Parts: sequence; C-alpha cells; structure tokens
Amino acid sequence: MELPREISAKRGLSLSYKGKILLSKVDPIGQAEKIIQSLDVKERTLYLCPSPLYGYGLSHLLDRIHKSSAVLCVEADKHLFDIALKSINCKDPRFHFALVEPSAASAGAASAGAVPADSGSVAKEAAQEVCSLVNKIWEEHSFQRIELIRLNGGWQLYPEHYESIKDLLQKDISLKWTNTMIMIRLGRLYIKNTIRNLSLLPKSRDISLLNFHEAPILVLGAGPSADLILDKISLYKKTNKRPFRIICVDSCLTLLKERGIEPDLAVILESQHVNLRSFLNSKQWGVKTLVDLSSLPLSATILGSDYYFGFTPWTSLKIFKRLEAAGLLPVTLTPLGSVGLTAVELALKFGSGPVVTAGIDFSYNLDSSYSRSSPVHLSRLVNNNCFNSLLNADNAFRKGTYTLKSKSGHTVRTDPVMMNYRNLYENEFGSNPRLFDISGPGLFLGTNTIAADKVFDLLNTSAASAGLFVSGEKVHISSEQVVDFVTGEIGIINEIKNILSGNIPLDELRLDKLLDDADYLWAHFPDYRQQIGAKDLSFYKRVRMEIEPFLKLWDMTLKSL
Repeated sequence: MELPREISAKRGLSLSYKGKILLSKVDPIGQAEKIIQSLDVKERTLYLCPSPLYGYGLSHLLDRIHKSSAVLCVEADKHLFDIALKSINCKDPRFHFALVEPSAASAGAASAGAVPADSGSVAKEAAQEVCSLVNKIWEEHSFQRIELIRLNGGWQLYPEHYESIKDLLQKDISLKWTNTMIMIRLGRLYIKNTIRNLSLLPKSRDISLLNFHEAPILVLGAGPSADLILDKISLYKKTNKRPFRIICVDSCLTLLKERGIEPDLAVILESQHVNLRSFLNSKQWGVKTLVDLSSLPLSATILGSDYYFGFTPWTSLKIFKRLEAAGLLPVTLTPLGSVGLTAVELALKFGSGPVVTAGIDFSYNLDSSYSRSSPVHLSRLVNNNCFNSLLNADNAFRKGTYTLKSKSGHTVRTDPVMMNYRNLYENEFGSNPRLFDISGPGLFLGTNTIAADKVFDLLNTSAASAGLFVSGEKVHISSEQVVDFVTGEIGIINEIKNILSGNIPLDELRLDKLLDDADYLWAHFPDYRQQIGAKDLSFYKRVRMEIEPFLKLWDMTLKSL
C-alpha cells in the first residue's frame, strides 16, 4: 500500500510497504534506541544505516558513537528517501544521507518479492558509488571498520543491495589500510627505485604501441597448474613459428629458459633484490620486458632487450603530478597488487584474441606451491637434506591457511592474502568472454575454464595467423628532459635543507609548501598525517635526516644521464 506521510509511534500503528513491515507498532523509537544502546562502540568506525525511514534513533546514535566515527544512511527507494528527507534534519558533520538506487530491473523484482538475476552486478555498481561518496565526504583513512546497523525493517526491501554496499565499503577501507602498511614498509624503496629508473626512460619503448592483434595469448604464472602444459609448449620453441603469444610473470623465466621457450613479454613489478633469483639463468636472454617504474632498476636491462615502463600508482604523491606535467610519467597500470593479474590485464589490453591463463592458482598443496624449475622450487631442491624436506608442509599448514576445493575438485590450501587476489581477479576479469583459465590444481577464478588437453586447440587457431608481433617505438623522451626534472627536484629539497638547517630565514608558509611538494620525503612515516603542518620538531628532524640520502640519489641519477 502507499506509504503514509506521517506516523506516530504512540498510536500503536505498524507500517507496511511493498509487502514488508518496516516499523513495528510496538514502540519503534524505543526499539531503535535499544539496538543503539547494545552497540560495542569503537573509535574510527563508519556506521552504515540502511533505510533510516523517519530517522528514529539517529540522534541517540550520534550522541553515543565516538567523535572520530560517523553515520552514513543510505536509501534504495526514492519514495522512502523523499519522505525521510522531510523527517531527518541533522546538521552534524559526522552524518550523511544518500540515495543509492538499484537498477529499474532490480527495483521491479524487489517490489515483486524476487531477486533479479543481475542483482550482484547491480549491487556492486551501487556499492562503488557509495565508496566514491564516502571518499569525497570524509578524509582518507578516517575509518578503520564498517558497522551495519538496522534500526528498523526498511533494509528488508533490498537486503543484498545493502549488504553489498557494506562489504565493498569494508574492502575499500581494508585496501586503504593495507596500502598504508605497504607504504610504511616499502614506500621509501618504491620512490628510490622510481628516481633511479628515471635515467632509463630515454632508452625505453612506448608501451602504448604494444600490439598482439588477434593472436591467442597464453599468460603464464608460476603456480603448479603451469606444469600441465609446459612440456607441450616446448614444441613451439621458435617464437616466429608459434601461432600464439606468451606473456609470463618474472618468476616463470627460469622454467621457460630451461625448456627453451622464449616468451614474447615478461612482466616485472617487484622492487626488492630478492627478485634477482628470477633471472638466475636468463641474463641477456633477449626477452622483452614490461617493468614498473618502482621496480628494481636492474630488472629493466638484465634480460638485454627492449623494455617498456608502466606506472602503478601505489600512493598519491605530488612528484607524480610533476612527472606527468613534464611528460615523463609512463602509462598508468591498474594497481592490482599481483604481477599475475597485471599480466592478464596487459594481455586483454594489447590483444583482441582469446587469452588463456595457466599457473595463476592462488593456492598450493603439500607437494608444491610453484611449478617445476621456478626459483622457489629450485631453492627447495638445493636445500633438500635430512633436515629440510621437499614437502611444502611449513607453508601449507602455517597459521591462517585453510582448505578449499580446486577447479579439479581436489583439496588445496590457501590463505587470506591469496583469496583477496583471487576475489580481485574475479571482480576485474570474471565477466570477460575472451578469458579462459586452465583446469587443474588452482582455485576457480570466476572465468571460463578449459581442460589442459584442449588448451592448444584454442591457442592454435589459425584466425590469428597474420600480424603476430610486438611493436614499440622508442619513447620520445630526451635525456635533457630528465636532467631538467632532476635539477628541479634537487632545488626543492636543497631549499628545504637550507631552511631546516638555518642557512636561510624561516618562512613557515614557504616551508609547508615545499614539504607538501616533496611529500616523498615523509609519506612513509607512520604518523605523517598527524605531523605534517603541525610544526612538530621531531617531524622536521626526521625530514632533515631523509634529505641527504635523497640528494645523493638525485645526484647519482643526474650523473648517469
């Protein structure tokens, strides 16, 4: 029935709408406040309240939560939203109310008491809209968790819709804090690698010109499922006679070199020296590489062939905007966190034919966690003795791991980190009809699955027999461009150094501007958000300690040009 414009809880009336009881006739205000009173109140929490209706309990909720927390009310029904706007008059900056409607198909199904077939994708789009809204209203890292509060029965109209919003908000918050922890641990290394790699830009190739045309592409990770087809790939050793292209992750290079299989492109994202073991037998092999701007600088040149730079924005820094303005920032890659996911993204982006993945498993078992001849597998062989078994027990049964079924139905082990990557894979690529994943010991990735003995029927399709090449002109960046940029950066931090050292008079506004521009000096500080602009002496001392190593690094980059 039509929703009345006003309702009094004292009259003992219930409220129904679209076949659902939204408000109980027994003291709905008191029930809402009872729910709020039972809350375990925590700091920096975003309380998500679906369908607030007349806003019963909201003022009590805002009084009870911590000052660092906030309340976000969302409504999926336009009629309910309009009525709620007339009833809720809250000016608290910690409160926001938004209309987030599902599609017309979803709304029609909800009114009929059914769930539409595409409700998952619909809810996901709405949830992404709410994530963008939250990021606009409140500062990044304002919240550490999401708490869903149902103060009435309005949530029953779109339960999956509201749950999806809550789940994606939680994932968004978790991702931000994960990236923050990575920044604290590796941020200094990332920016140092970026500075070193600037000197390599003039000799790099243009990634935007990579083109695999209609050729089928095999994307190889180093998981155990790659073993199912590696031997057969050996029949196609000569690249110019192979009817399909191969994009591999860096940890696949040793196993491909051992079998004489030359990939068309190797993808390298790792920033740490531990990654050098991926090139044990591959130095000067002549394989083209795609390297992230923050990767270990040796990665670009160690294989002795053309290299392409991409840029994964691991955080927001002012130096990136200056690089872009100077024409030095490479093509941006989606920050997926996994080299296997990036390899798949490149295959889909730089070709139009089918893409088959193997070795992207996000799981392991007692016998193996990587394919044969990969660096990890070789290390286990070398260290095998009476004290160190070839079995992967320590890794397979460490704290936090758990059991799942693989695509083939066998038991495999995984952990929360791998599951996050698996879920991200499905979110990014699951609906792409061009993508096929080999069946075997890995987890189901939400894409088309193809049996190992059918892989080459797809990869050998003759429809893509023409134009099988990777092209790429030299990037039009001169050494002079890089020299000008580096010189400008040296000038910025030299001025900061002189101010902090007392060599020039203190101008607080100028210093704050310079520190904001040179945010890479302090962005890896755990407490930088609280310190910057607060004129805290310890903060300035720590910045001063960062300056000399960076000046030396900029000077070395300048000399190498």
